[in-house]
Amino acid sequence: MNGTLKQASMKRWNKFSALLLVCALFAVRAISQTETFDIITYTPPKDWKKDAKPGVVNYTNVNTTTGGFCVLTMFASTASAGDAHKDFTSEWKKLVSDPFKADSNPKTETETTDGWDIVAAAAPIKVDSADIYIFLTVLSGFGKTVSIRTSLNDEAYLKDMAAFLETIDLDKTKPVTENTGNTPVIPGNIGGATF
Repeated sequence: MNGTLKQASMKRWNKFSALLLVCALFAVRAISQTETFDIITYTPPKDWKKDAKPGVVNYTNVNTTTGGFCVLTMFASTASAGDAHKDFTSEWKKLVSDPFKADSNPKTETETTDGWDIVAAAAPIKVDSADIYIFLTVLSGFGKTVSIRTSLNDEAYLKDMAAFLETIDLDKTKPVTENTGNTPVIPGNIGGATF
């Protein structure tokens, strides 16, 4: 696909989003070096650039040969509304549909594992005429919710995204960090395109 996503491949991406949701369900702690951000313990993707700010951590990888890129973004936990679908709708609006003009009512995949309700969806967007796909996975449980957003323009990164999600372990007991409600959204900037 020459590093860009084509609208005709939407069905293929929907299948991948279901696969990635399944990967998130079987989260295991990897043997590699782990890091902790807020209530999330994870193994960072190897050789990706990390950018951490209060409330958000980005990992970015750019393939300079193909022009492909992927940005994995974790957002600090917030208090749950008590309903996973309400949490997802709120996070989707804040992190995907409002900033990127994406579909406000995406098709979601839902699962429950280890007390966490997981709702995920994906949507194609255009940024500076570039085709990008955004995935959002929202995990709700134990009075809190966590969002993980992935932006990519090359399906070759799907395996990296799945591998990253498999390493995630959430702390059920740690309280939600005091949040003013202004979760920062660090935009990515690849080749002049901001997303």
